[in-house]
Amino acid sequence: MSQEGAQTMTNTSTLTLTGVAYRCQQETARFWQQLVYDPTYCFELFHRALSQPSLEHSKQAWTYIHQQYHRQVMLWVKRHQLFTQTGLEPDVLANLALEKMWLSFASDTDKLAKFPLSDPDRCLKSLLRFLQMCVHSVVVDTFAAAARAQETVDVAAATALATAHTDPVMAEEFWHQIAASSQ
Repeated sequence: MSQEGAQTMTNTSTLTLTGVAYRCQQETARFWQQLVYDPTYCFELFHRALSQPSLEHSKQAWTYIHQQYHRQVMLWVKRHQLFTQTGLEPDVLANLALEKMWLSFASDTDKLAKFPLSDPDRCLKSLLRFLQMCVHSVVVDTFAAAARAQETVDVAAATALATAHTDPVMAEEFWHQIAASSQ
């Protein structure tokens, strides 16, 4: 890490949470514009949110994380190969992925220490990669749940079809339900 990076890192401790969030937003904009950026502020925002997730100031920091990264998480959701088969909106899946990350750190308060905290750039990249894995997990889990639900519907339909062949009253009701569901 350069001397300038070390200087910036110590300065973040004197900034308010709002100040850190604002600088994270500015530096993220610089990143997307392919300009030189300083990842220290976004790293600090994650650090404040996840180092003690049950504390009120950490929850407020997480609110800023959510505001800062929700759009990016939605893009990751939309790019996932199984997204279209989940039956859910990208916003819902993005919220679930962010929640999954939060809960993961809240349930294991030592988890953040497993990240490369001494290198803000590497740590931020690792945290964002972890968030991408949460997106993948949520999309796959949602897809699997939708597939299981469809299997249940298919089994119920097959059972109804088998019964419809032997019971004329059931047959009439079965075809009425099919007609109603196709409208």
